[in-house]
Amino acid sequence: MAAWKTHKETCNKQVEFKRAAAEATKLVPKSPEELRAKLKNMKLAMDEQAPWNLIPDALKDMYEMTLKAPDHLRGEAGIDFTKEQLAGMHLQLGIWQFKKTQNLQAAMFHYEQATTIDPKHARAYFEMGVVLQLLFRKEPDVKKQLAMLQKNVELNEQAVKLKPGSWEDLLGPGRGKVALYTLKAAYGLLGSTHHTSGNRKDAIKIMRYAVKRWAGDPLLLHSLANSLLQEGLLDGPEGALVTYELADAAFQEGQASGDDQIRDIFVYPEGNSVPAGIANNLAGIYLQKGEWLKGLEHMRRAHALQPQEQRQRTIAMLEERLKE
Repeated sequence: MAAWKTHKETCNKQVEFKRAAAEATKLVPKSPEELRAKLKNMKLAMDEQAPWNLIPDALKDMYEMTLKAPDHLRGEAGIDFTKEQLAGMHLQLGIWQFKKTQNLQAAMFHYEQATTIDPKHARAYFEMGVVLQLLFRKEPDVKKQLAMLQKNVELNEQAVKLKPGSWEDLLGPGRGKVALYTLKAAYGLLGSTHHTSGNRKDAIKIMRYAVKRWAGDPLLLHSLANSLLQEGLLDGPEGALVTYELADAAFQEGQASGDDQIRDIFVYPEGNSVPAGIANNLAGIYLQKGEWLKGLEHMRRAHALQPQEQRQRTIAMLEERLKE
């Protein structure tokens, strides 16, 4: 009953929001009186707006108009937008730019405005981090990339520190996991970018911290293991072999438990499967150590997860060697 009551209240708020938004966007204001009337409806719309809704195009224009409206008109109309509401308008405009036009710079501008007005606006910090994770991929200069990713970590940490209530309250129903994944990804991207730029010692330091903080996370373990492997740190309790084994076990556990997030994210943008890469690297380490059976076992699993001709040839070669 409690869940139904909450759902009903949410639906009622959506109706009130749409009604207020419709009234606010009916006419382009031609006089101060019309503008005041619109601002009153904007106030009601802001009172009822859920923070995860994508605002309609017409309301986007109204938000922009409201933010530009002279303070005296708001005062004369008896309308007092709180700093949270003004920051919320910038947040919604940023989300609109991000989702509707993919204009990352415009979205970032509005998120920055939101945090300037309300320095405790957790959602705005979170969204700034999302934009930075996309912007850094377009930046060719590695030093600038690293600076952006360091800022991304700081923004995500700020969001976590300031968030009111649950992530579901902040991002919308069913999106609670997104926030945690984004924070983990912030560390993962920073570590992996240090790795690819040749700063593997920094990469290992960052990833060790992340792995300690989120024990058992497969992606973070995988990134750490890659850096350890490149540094030649294969053996020992904190070496690449043990770390790859932990990543492999964590991935298989996630698959067994039906974790949709793990299934969805364990593919590189280029289409290369992360678990297949883990199994492939484990095979390489065991073969390097002369443990042919273990190497063959992991190579077979890598091929099963993502078939490749090179893996098939390696499997055939190992099978022939083991027959001798």
